Parts: sequence; C-alpha cells; structure tokens
Amino acid sequence: DGAVLTAGSVLPAGRAVPPKEVWGGSPAAKVGLASEDDVEGLAANVSLSASLAAVHEASAWKGLASLDEEAADYKREGERTPESIAQMRYDPKWEPLPTLGKFLEDAGAHDLPYAPK
Repeated sequence: DGAVLTAGSVLPAGRAVPPKEVWGGSPAAKVGLASEDDVEGLAANVSLSASLAAVHEASAWKGLASLDEEAADYKREGERTPESIAQMRYDPKWEPLPTLGKFLEDAGAHDLPYAPK
C-alpha cells in the first residue's frame, strides 16, 4: 500500500502508517508523502533485501564439512588455469565459488534506479 516507516523510527503501539505516507522519528510521525516512484523503488529494494537475506541464511547455516570443502575449493581457484587443466587426465569441471558480488550483479542490484531518501 506504499506506507513507509523510515529506518530507526519507533511507531507507537496501536498506530499504523497510512497508505502512501512517510513516517519517521521517535515517536514516529508523518514527515511526507510517498510518490509512485518511491513505492516502486522501495518495493524493488525490499525484493533485493529479501534475496540477500536468503543468500545469507544459506551461507550462515552450512555444516563444518561444507565450510572445509569450500575453503579447499577457494585455495584451488588460483591454480585453475587453462594450462593446468590441459595437463590433467580429465577436467573435473570444478566451478568457482559463488561470490556476493556475482549475486548482486546477477540480481541487477547495481542497476536499481532508486535510492531511498
């Protein structure tokens, strides 16, 4: 509905931010109106934040064996050159570890046209 409560604000118990209004402060009070661009931009940022939270959750709850395997893979990443692969009997098709930067690039985070006010 486009209601916005700014970061760090404290909304008193029993209160609600009306649609398309921006509230902020402690206690929170109306500080402005949210335009359609604000609503769409914030929705895009919320979607990206939810995706990042899922990536973090998946990474934070790994088992010790997975962490050890990733550490070993990370150490091998620098050794994976076309020359070293050519010398192997077979290519194990090792994939580099996913990075947060790659995730942000794939998610289009660098192209979001909206920055919160």
